[in-house]
Amino acid sequence: MPDQPFSILVIDDTEINRQVIEKLLRSAFPQCAVLTCAKPEDGLFAAQSHPLDIILLDVQMPGMDGVEVCRHLKASPETAAIPVLLMTAQGSDPELRIQGLDAGADDFICRPISNDELAARVRMALRIKRAEDRLRQQNEELTHKFQEQTRQLRRLEMAVESSPDLFAIIDRNHKYLQVNQALCHYFGIARQDIIGKTPDKLLGKTFYTHSLKEMLDRCLAGETVETSHSRHFPGLGTRHLDVRYFPFKDDTGETTGVVAILRDVTEETLAKAELEVKDTQLIQLGSYDPLTGLANARVLMDRLSHALAKARRFNHQVAILHIDLDRFNQINTSFGREEGDRLLKRQAKQLSSVCRESDTLARLSGDEFVLVMEQLHRLDDVMAVASNLKKALQEPFTIGEHTIILTCTIGISLYPGHGSHAQELLQRAADALTKAKKEEQGTYRFAGAQESGKETLESLLMESDLRQSLEKDQFELFYQPQFTLGNLRLVGMEALIRWHHPNQGLVLPGTFIPAAETSGLILPIGNWVLNEACRQAAQWQQFYPGLRVAVNISAQQFRQRDLPQQVAQALEESHLPPHLLELELTESVVMERVNQAIETMHRLSEMGVQLAIDDFGTGYSSLSYLRQFPIQRLKIDRSFVREVTTNESDAAIADSVIALARSMKLEVTAEGIENQEQLHFLAERGCHEGQGYLFSPPQPPKEHQELIQEAGASRKL
Repeated sequence: MPDQPFSILVIDDTEINRQVIEKLLRSAFPQCAVLTCAKPEDGLFAAQSHPLDIILLDVQMPGMDGVEVCRHLKASPETAAIPVLLMTAQGSDPELRIQGLDAGADDFICRPISNDELAARVRMALRIKRAEDRLRQQNEELTHKFQEQTRQLRRLEMAVESSPDLFAIIDRNHKYLQVNQALCHYFGIARQDIIGKTPDKLLGKTFYTHSLKEMLDRCLAGETVETSHSRHFPGLGTRHLDVRYFPFKDDTGETTGVVAILRDVTEETLAKAELEVKDTQLIQLGSYDPLTGLANARVLMDRLSHALAKARRFNHQVAILHIDLDRFNQINTSFGREEGDRLLKRQAKQLSSVCRESDTLARLSGDEFVLVMEQLHRLDDVMAVASNLKKALQEPFTIGEHTIILTCTIGISLYPGHGSHAQELLQRAADALTKAKKEEQGTYRFAGAQESGKETLESLLMESDLRQSLEKDQFELFYQPQFTLGNLRLVGMEALIRWHHPNQGLVLPGTFIPAAETSGLILPIGNWVLNEACRQAAQWQQFYPGLRVAVNISAQQFRQRDLPQQVAQALEESHLPPHLLELELTESVVMERVNQAIETMHRLSEMGVQLAIDDFGTGYSSLSYLRQFPIQRLKIDRSFVREVTTNESDAAIADSVIALARSMKLEVTAEGIENQEQLHFLAERGCHEGQGYLFSPPQPPKEHQELIQEAGASRKL
């Protein structure tokens, strides 16, 4: 039984027949709609007026019989597709069947009509009707799609044909299938003389063999190829072409050829080249000294600013050397401006021969030059270059029968030691040059050397050495153990940096940390300390699980927004549990920018890292802020421990710190414990932990290895 509603028209002049057929239909197909007509004319009108799926038509009717009605139905476009089933008591009459089929009838039903036969024939007619409807709809859709594609193809053909670009389709055998009129006109060849030919006939065998053939094969393999050609064509001269090759695919997606689109860009290419030449000339005029070819003052400022920005980012030094030719004015006075200019050009070449590729040499004005040296690691390099500049400029110069030897005086400033901005550093170098010329021409002098004497130069030398220390692995961490004061149990190690200077031996942090902070080197040094301490503490866990390590954090480190990320990375790379790392911060650091400090400390605390206030009592902490700090420990400064048993003020301060820590549920560690009296005093007052020379001085890791192993073994027992 059909699963969708449908409608049937019954045309029969006998009422009883109509009633019987309607009853049979409604019984067999409850979902169908049945219309009945007694007159043929009414039936034709109903067929035109209602959407119908099947028509049951009696053959013997007065006036117009069923065959004639069927012929009218099939002749009308609105009803021709509706299946017509003729009902007759003369179903065996061959002539009648022929007439019915000739009129367009789809089937015959012989009376008397049984329920099963009527249902079966209706189902069959309905099935055929719906199949024909689907086919008709599909055919209409295909026709519409074909027409639309035809229109699109026509539009595409018109666009290609009218396009100024050269267009061609090439098959898998590299033969032209189609070309547009623009290509024919460009090469002056008729379309019929191109179709079926290979590109070597049009573009030359050499070009096809060595270049085009390979590109076509790549495109046939599915790749889109874009390239440019500059070639000489007979009658056209040298032309510049931008070419794109696209895979040409059929309906199945298989690549059957290549679509080539060529565009002549000769005029644009020549105009661009001419513009580039003019731009280069303008840049030369605006950026370089016309006499010597060196950079001018504008370029000098630009490059110096870039050099300083790079130095800030990578913690490098920059040197500015202001060079002045001594007594050059006498050359102009004695021999004329032309000879003076010739000498200036020669001296500019001499200076350039000494410079590195990364340096910038500029002519500032007259006989003054400036050299900017980037990426410095040693002060010795600056002094060596200054000496080489002096030697290069002292090469003899001949004017007629005279041999001239000139000297130069140089003023030097350094970033960051003498300033942080370009104009400031240039002025400091100029000031150093002025002072040098007053005192002794033919020398070089660093900015500020007159005011601070030997100390300034030593500071600069130390800074230069510091820049190489990390690269040469000259730093080492010493560790000082921390013990509980009640039962003298080992609980931690404080990491303390030492510098193995190649000439000065072991250098303590108090000597070099100020220079590191001034130069900004404290950041990479501090990060190295953090990573090395975590690595060492992680190794010690195998001998003494739970042993923590304390690391001092400098002010510049703490001000960095990414300090928590650096700490997290150090912990991850070393596999040290966060609670075994303690970061020590001084009062002055956390009180400098309180809100930012609280935010950073909370981020570290949320990671599980322990926080301690170092040298507590030497700063000016506010108790209201102290309560907001997520710290676990206060450290009593060694200056209060030194005389804690003999000085009432120091004893009172120690008592106050311990009492404050107890009220805030914080641990207390005392630094600088050197004798038993200090130990007993602090232990009796509830100080939790301590460190100092009474227990051990700071020593390298290997010196503490036995202590840690023994402490770990005894704890296990």
